[in-house]
Parts: sequence; C-alpha cells; structure tokens
Amino acid sequence: MRKYDDLGRAVENSIIPQVVLDAIALAITDDRATGKVYNIAEAQFPTEAQRIRRIGQVAG
Repeated sequence: MRKYDDLGRAVENSIIPQVVLDAIALAITDDRATGKVYNIAEAQFPTEAQRIRRIGQVAG
C-alpha cells in the first residue's frame, strides 16, 4: 500500500524480514507479549527520492 506525505510525495515503509521473524519469535516465547500489539515498522517513512539518494550515498 502506498502512502503519501503532506506534499503528495509517495512514501514507503520497508520491513526487514529478519526483524519480523525476531518479533514473531519473541511474541511466541515471551509471556509478556500476550495481548499486546507492537509496531515493528520503521519509525520514519522516507520518500522515494530520499531512498534513492540514500542508496546513491551508500553505493558511492
């Protein structure tokens, strides 16, 4: 599902599979997680342009 910021720019939220697996494992094995909901998504939703710039910075 695509989301948009206040200026109409597309923003995306990526979820890292290992984070999902870790969260599931903790929810299954830790009784404190019973009945609770956790958000494991990124705290910020960068725009596509921000992601592309970041990839360029990392790739050199």
